[in-house]
Amino acid sequence: MVRLTPGWLLVAAPGVVAATVALAGPLVVDDAATASRGRPFLPPGPGIPLGTDHLGRDVWSMVLDSGLTLIVLPLVATVIGTLIGASLGLLTGWRHGALGALAVRASELLLVVPPLLITVLALNAASGSGTAVLIVVVALLGVPSTMRFTRAATSAVVHRGYVEHAVAIGERTPTLLVREVLPTVAAPVLADAGLRLVGAIYVIASVSFLGLGGSALGHSWAGMVADNVVGVPLNPWAVVAPAVGIVAVVVSVNLVADRLADTARRSV
Repeated sequence: MVRLTPGWLLVAAPGVVAATVALAGPLVVDDAATASRGRPFLPPGPGIPLGTDHLGRDVWSMVLDSGLTLIVLPLVATVIGTLIGASLGLLTGWRHGALGALAVRASELLLVVPPLLITVLALNAASGSGTAVLIVVVALLGVPSTMRFTRAATSAVVHRGYVEHAVAIGERTPTLLVREVLPTVAAPVLADAGLRLVGAIYVIASVSFLGLGGSALGHSWAGMVADNVVGVPLNPWAVVAPAVGIVAVVVSVNLVADRLADTARRSV
């Protein structure tokens, strides 16, 4: 059982604030706020608290309007990948057979290829755009690690007394996995999902920074960093503000995942 102590709130707060800005920002910013305010890379001043970007737009308004992509896309991809990987891990950890061994070998092949390289190749094959393609690719990239992690966690509990008792009284395999095994492995799997989320943010932010993925990724915090890096000497806030948002989410997710992992280890 995870208790929300001050330590949890401290590590989660930066990510929660950044995520709130990303999710609520588009609701409070209109087209007028993201229109050009003057010359590019103006320093902070009246009406432009963080100055202007490479197109003369208010940086603060752009930060509010551009964070949604780097929150929603990695989260959706991580949820899909975790569901698929955890399901495969439960099945292969419960029944050690030829199919399970084949799945493990296939996952090993995927793990040796850099995720960013696979994503770039997939986007190039899809003409360099497509949010759905990006989500599917990033989700599948997380499946091998999640499957192997869940398989190891499942293998460690299948011979415990309460599981053997459930088998002895004739519980069906799906019911047994959901009722007896899943609650035991849920905490470490969630901790692993946090690390997968960090990896998904890294891949999607990198793709956005490289200018791939279409207009949806161009309109993101990573896209802002890429567009405004040339103007750092004139107005560093155009790069610093979106970069702080990305770092806040990544660091918070990492720290929360570490705490979940520690909690899972102590409960074993």
